[in-house]
Amino acid sequence: MSPAFAAGNNKAAKTGRGLGVYATLAYAFLHLPLVTLIVFSFNASRFTLWEGFSLRWYRAVFTDPEMADAAWTSVVVAIVSTAISTIVGTLAAYALWKRRSRLLSGSLYLSLVTPEIVTGVSLLALFQWAFSMAQLAARFVYGDSRARFIFHRLRGHRCLGAAAHARSGA
Repeated sequence: MSPAFAAGNNKAAKTGRGLGVYATLAYAFLHLPLVTLIVFSFNASRFTLWEGFSLRWYRAVFTDPEMADAAWTSVVVAIVSTAISTIVGTLAAYALWKRRSRLLSGSLYLSLVTPEIVTGVSLLALFQWAFSMAQLAARFVYGDSRARFIFHRLRGHRCLGAAAHARSGA
């Protein structure tokens, strides 16, 4: 074995070991908060001070109908968003692979550089606009008094009426 080959092989081993350590640290950085959350979900305390092991919060989820409904809604949203994200991501990757379009790649990278707060505010504005358009359409179709009744009932709903309820100042 030549000395140059042995030196190159030693360098590759050091690089591979360093890459393994880096990957381990990156995965730990991503997963340790999840492990902490899981551990503290078994805490008897309401706060982060550990008071002992308890299944109190899991019991509360399954005995309180509102919490069970919220948990089920979270599961449904997670499954649907995962499916939609997988489909859109696969189609986007296929489009990038087949067509080398600068417009397509630029629009896909736009979501990486747009801060999340701007996206959140934009979605809030979109949903408020959509709710007001639905209210306007209901007034047009059903008349003013029946539309007021419909949207008054929606204001009592946890999700759908939040935007209209906040806007009305009630």
